[in-house]
Amino acid sequence: MIRGAYHFALPNGAGGSAQADYFVGHGGGWSRDGRTLPGALDIEYNPYGATCYGLSQASMRSWISAFLNRYHALTGRWAVIYTTTDWWTTCTGN
Repeated sequence: MIRGAYHFALPNGAGGSAQADYFVGHGGGWSRDGRTLPGALDIEYNPYGATCYGLSQASMRSWISAFLNRYHALTGRWAVIYTTTDWWTTCTGN
């Protein structure tokens, strides 16, 4: 059975690096076992408030970059980004 984990991003909370640390430390890591997928960053419209978590497009890009770079540093793999085209365009500016 192939398995994997995803992290629901809350960019208005802790920084991207801190959330990647938490994710990897709580089951979101990757292993070279042939059955574990790299982690996924689930980032979408904020269900709790401000559309883009109150971040500018540049700040959102920085947050995502920090998460991805830290995940890669911890696991040796790049996380997958799970989102919609509309969110990506609106909140990161492409």
